[in-house]
Order: sequence, then structure tokens, then C-alpha cells
Amino acid sequence: MPMLEYLKNALLDHVFGDTAFTMPTPYLALIDDGNAEITTSGTAYARMDMSGKFAAASGGVKVTNAAFDFAAATADWGIVTKWRIYDNSSGGNAMWEGTFATPRTVLTGDTFHVASGDLTHEIDDPA
Repeated sequence: MPMLEYLKNALLDHVFGDTAFTMPTPYLALIDDGNAEITTSGTAYARMDMSGKFAAASGGVKVTNAAFDFAAATADWGIVTKWRIYDNSSGGNAMWEGTFATPRTVLTGDTFHVASGDLTHEIDDPA
């Protein structure tokens, strides 16, 4: 899944000695079919801290090694189609983005489940 511009630039600046890059805490955000993050007000939705939920990188790829669930929705979340990794629990910089294999409608009372291996991060190498 694609690395976004913020992270590409931060890593390049870090590697070439321009600006130090502080290791962020990665937070998973759920994105609806309108390409917006799920509304947080009154829905029980919050970004998920992803620390420790990935296996060590191997072959240039990093994959989730644990299954996890978001809190039960207290209002409809709509259709979840994508995910983004941010460097903060709210606001912050989007670093990575991907699409879930199957879009899912989340209604009041539903929990959104992410299976082990569902999120894969790879550094693009067009060469």
C-alpha cells in the first residue's frame, strides 16, 4: 500500500541529514467511501494505536501480526473502504494508506474487526 508524501519527504530528509525524523506512534484511522475519516463525535470511534501490532519488517514489507477490534459503534459509521496510518491520535500527518479487500458497512452496535495480516506496508521502489 502506498506511502504518502509526508512520510516520503520526512524519511528522505532524515536519511540525507537535513532533518531528524522522530519515531512516531502509528495510529490506524478508518476511512469511509467518501474518502473521509469516520466521524468521531458520538460514535465511539477513535483511531487505534498500532504500536506492537506489526511483525518485524522482512523483505521490505511490514505486516500486522495480531487481530484487533475497534470499539462497538454507538452510531452508524457508514461504509469503511480504506485505512490510513497517522502519526497522532487526532489530526497529525497521514503516513500510509491502503484499501480493505472488502468494504464493510458499520452500523450501531457493530465492531470493526481487522484480521492478522490485513494491513501490509511496503516501501515503493519504482526502479
